[in-house]
Amino acid sequence: MKNYIYKMSPLLLSILAVNAQALESLDDSQMSSVRGQAGITLDFNPGITTIGAITYTQDDVGLSLNDVKITGTPGKFSTTTIDIESDGRLVLDTKQAQTEFEIGSIGMTSSIGTTGEFMGIRGRTSDYNAVNGTGETIISLGDDPNDPNTYDLAGSKLGLFYDRLHFIDDNNEWILDDLAINAVVNYGKLVVMDDGLKFDFDAGDSFDSGSRGLSISYDANAVGMSLGTTPETRIGYDDDLTNTFGSVSLNLNAYGSFTLLNKGKSNQGITFIPAFTLVNDDDDIPAFKYTDDGFIVLAKNFTGDFSTNSGFTVDFSENDSGEPYIDVSYSDFAFAFNLEDLVLGGSEAAYDA
Repeated sequence: MKNYIYKMSPLLLSILAVNAQALESLDDSQMSSVRGQAGITLDFNPGITTIGAITYTQDDVGLSLNDVKITGTPGKFSTTTIDIESDGRLVLDTKQAQTEFEIGSIGMTSSIGTTGEFMGIRGRTSDYNAVNGTGETIISLGDDPNDPNTYDLAGSKLGLFYDRLHFIDDNNEWILDDLAINAVVNYGKLVVMDDGLKFDFDAGDSFDSGSRGLSISYDANAVGMSLGTTPETRIGYDDDLTNTFGSVSLNLNAYGSFTLLNKGKSNQGITFIPAFTLVNDDDDIPAFKYTDDGFIVLAKNFTGDFSTNSGFTVDFSENDSGEPYIDVSYSDFAFAFNLEDLVLGGSEAAYDA
């Protein structure tokens, strides 16, 4: 058993003592009324936060997020509620508020100091939308009665909602407008292993849509491009997009597993092992839809296999000249799919009719 010792200054102890005098004891009946309350809610606005660099180093090669800036909207707060339900499940529910962010560049540094920079990213998140649930992330973590190393993830959700998301490279910006990304865990287990983590999203009945572990959706109202990247010439988050390529949506269910391995040795990297079946058999919502000027391309009744036995290994490395790079290797990746219904070039009005 580990023992932890925390040192407190006399000033801190005196502050705690003064505040403790304002506390009142609760009897058993009062304590019973506390149980089952809505948990603790934290409101957060980052103000203007700047970070020079965030760096992850592996095998003496570093990956950095440079010139990070986060700007909260005055008067708007992201909220996080922390609650423990009656069955002991821990739930963290975060509803995002409008916030601007920017990463000046993503770069790498070799063991001898040689650097290289890739793209930059900037964007603005949207406020949480209570009508469609966009902009909400939930971590739901419960015990598995059959295995102390397994945790139940059902009810968890990743929800990202952006007014605009910009990818910057070579003085160009690719822009995603009104972008919403959602991944909902209908069934999920987190298994803690000696050498990594396994996420199991297979409930065992692939024909029952409610038993498919993941529901995934992606919606972008428009995809645009800008040739100006300086503060004076680049497109603002509320400016009109003049050069766009239409809207894109993707809706899939998935079941299977995803394993993350870290063997903890030099030059071995991190291994990702996806083993997913992707499905969309919804008559009303297509698996893929692209709309531009009223015309559509869409795919329905989709089934696909996205899997590998050995996995994708990602490692940081450098060549003989000391130039850093990311090495991605795999040997048995398989992606096969079956599509029963494809619509090309029809009008959206005719399709909806």
